[in-house]
Amino acid sequence: MKNFIFIFLFIIIIITVPFASYSQETSDNLFKKGSKLLDEKKYKESIVMFDEALKISPLDPEIYIYRGLAKYYLQEYKDAIIDFTRTIEIQPDYAEAYNLRGIARGDLGDRTGACEDWYKASDFGLNTVIKLIQEFCLDE
Repeated sequence: MKNFIFIFLFIIIIITVPFASYSQETSDNLFKKGSKLLDEKKYKESIVMFDEALKISPLDPEIYIYRGLAKYYLQEYKDAIIDFTRTIEIQPDYAEAYNLRGIARGDLGDRTGACEDWYKASDFGLNTVIKLIQEFCLDE
């Protein structure tokens, strides 16, 4: 009986492992296609690729931040903020996500929220936000 259970578990592992690695590869490929489309300024098409990649890897912060960028470039600032926030929820020390969310908040007129995000990005070591903080936040 123990041999049967062992053989059964072994077969399950052999069957499922290739599919798991295939899914990850597919997620990576979809992400790469989305990134290429983003570079080509095909923002709507890139969002479709990122959406598909997120179906496979729903906890990948890189996919969210890139999809957020595509939405930002389409001037869909509120949706971009949602993606940048999701990135931060998954990886709370992702400095660039705070920076990008701050930029989108600033574009929506939320100066206080933007400054909070830039200060947080700075706390995590992103020095490029210092100019933004100096220009928009020091008088608050």
